[in-house]
Amino acid sequence: MEKFLKLLQIQDSNSIIEEDIFIAVSSVATAVGRNFEAYMPSFLPFLTNALENTESPVCESAVGLVVDICHSLGDGFIPYCQGFMAILGNSLSNGQMRRELRPLILSCFGDIASSIGQEFIQYLDVVMGICAQAQHLEPEDGSIETEDYILSVKEAVLDTYVGVIAGLHDQPAALAQYQMQIIEFLMTVFSNPVMSSSDPVCRSAVGMLGDLAQIYSDGSLKMVYQQQWITDFIKKTRQNPRFTQSTRDTARWAREQQKLQLQLP
Repeated sequence: MEKFLKLLQIQDSNSIIEEDIFIAVSSVATAVGRNFEAYMPSFLPFLTNALENTESPVCESAVGLVVDICHSLGDGFIPYCQGFMAILGNSLSNGQMRRELRPLILSCFGDIASSIGQEFIQYLDVVMGICAQAQHLEPEDGSIETEDYILSVKEAVLDTYVGVIAGLHDQPAALAQYQMQIIEFLMTVFSNPVMSSSDPVCRSAVGMLGDLAQIYSDGSLKMVYQQQWITDFIKKTRQNPRFTQSTRDTARWAREQQKLQLQLP
């Protein structure tokens, strides 16, 4: 790691070498886990600079590296979180930002949430507001590129919700006001022929239906789980022969959680 830091000091920012170094640092962070915190004071300026330079391809590697670091550090990421969230949030509000970065940053929010747990509550309103806008994004033209971009953004919103629910699973009060925002999004996932035919998308979506049913065992969502589309979504996922066993097992579990909801008084 010391060699990587020395290389970063002598490289021009945005160089191809810098991107390669970030990829190597990602492997180090994954390998050493929480011990990577020892390198954060020295490495942070380089990572921050790359994140702020949204015009450079290195920025994409930097966002991915934030994901790897937050997973490695867990709650040890908390002291650095505010700075990263500010940079990522500013990037999203920058109208000149390359649109390819938007889904990466959205997904990154979910990874941060799952890593720092209840500490994410302070960012929840802003992130859920961003997701609310993103999940209603519509293509400005009919090009394949735009359609693919919209799909990638909505898949990133799904990733964000998965991370938020995982991180705040034991904080139902914090999530309560966003119940319907998430449920409505899952309904659009089910009605989208591309998303509802994707194995990882359906695994995440029906898994979230199961998670929400488990979190709100007070009956507050009972009427929601009586809706036919939820039953159909879970059933079609469970019975799809092209899906992996893991996805079908997730759907079976979600169905059990739905049944428990329907049995509530």
